[in-house]
Amino acid sequence: SSGINAESHVKATKDLNDAHEKAMDDFERECKRKIKLLSEQLQAVKDDDEDLSSLTKAIFNCTTMEEIFQIQKLINNHQIDELIQNHLPTLQNLLLSLSFGILPICQPQRDQVTNEQRRVVEQLQTASPSNAKNILRNKRGDVINLFTIIKDSIKLARDTYNRYNASN
Repeated sequence: SSGINAESHVKATKDLNDAHEKAMDDFERECKRKIKLLSEQLQAVKDDDEDLSSLTKAIFNCTTMEEIFQIQKLINNHQIDELIQNHLPTLQNLLLSLSFGILPICQPQRDQVTNEQRRVVEQLQTASPSNAKNILRNKRGDVINLFTIIKDSIKLARDTYNRYNASN
């Protein structure tokens, strides 16, 4: 009887080790994929830096609060076609800021972004307009939640700035 227990213990230990190794391999693959994505994005930014002056970049990269709320409204109202047609690059830039940790600005808000939401962000980064439509339709709840996090983060930044400015 103790031989059977020892065998099942050995098998259970091996199964646990195999599961752990697989999880670690998956994690390592995911990290390598993210590093590759970030390296490509960084290279793209460096390439852009050579082409654009600081002023031009400021003009092209300026996303207005109005546009952020317009995008959120379109998502909430299921107006995906209009969103893709008029705001896809801005949506991708906003979500890219989530990928790079620019938004949200504080750790508790960063911790609210789920792994599934991170996957949605990554999928939308490289999506064609038609793929973006499908992702937005299928993952609308995740995108709505991400916009809540973005809005809260911007509000926190504004409030902090106002508090700091008022004390100066």
